[in-house]
Amino acid sequence: MKNIISAVVFLIMLMPLTLFAQRGDNLVLNPITCDEYLQNPELDKFIGIWTGINNGKSITLELKKVKIHVPTLIPSFSENKCYDAIFGFHKFIVNGSEIESTLNLSNSTVYEKKWTVLGGTEESNINRISGTLEHISKNKSIKFRITYIDPTHIKIESLENLPGVRINEPGKPPYDSSIDIPSCIILTKQ
Repeated sequence: MKNIISAVVFLIMLMPLTLFAQRGDNLVLNPITCDEYLQNPELDKFIGIWTGINNGKSITLELKKVKIHVPTLIPSFSENKCYDAIFGFHKFIVNGSEIESTLNLSNSTVYEKKWTVLGGTEESNINRISGTLEHISKNKSIKFRITYIDPTHIKIESLENLPGVRINEPGKPPYDSSIDIPSCIILTKQ
């Protein structure tokens, strides 16, 4: 009995390492089939490379639209559905110094999980997307709301911390509750 309990405890401790190792960095997928595909043409207006500068802080977002097979990204999701979503990458510069950038990963797929932006339209406003942005230098994800203004402008309306427990992982910067990425900033399509 003691050996069984020891084995179970060992497996539970090993589980986070296994999940991290299966993050998807080398994931190759066959064509996706869905029982239901919920398309969202309203996301098309957000696709592109957007840049804005405010008080010495610059943010560049490269946003793409993708068909997401939910059970592949979230294995516990049991329904075989696909949705359109926005995913992308960002670069953040302060006073000419690059603080964080994932634009070099922009050729990766959503299933490789290298993106730093993931979201979709809000049900109450088809001209607004919300989701999460990885604030890499602060070791956290933050919630964003971006509003479509016109074909060449979008606005980051708000950025806020997500609720929950924070864990500092080895090799990553310590968690920092401040948000350096500018909000209330208008971005121009490049």
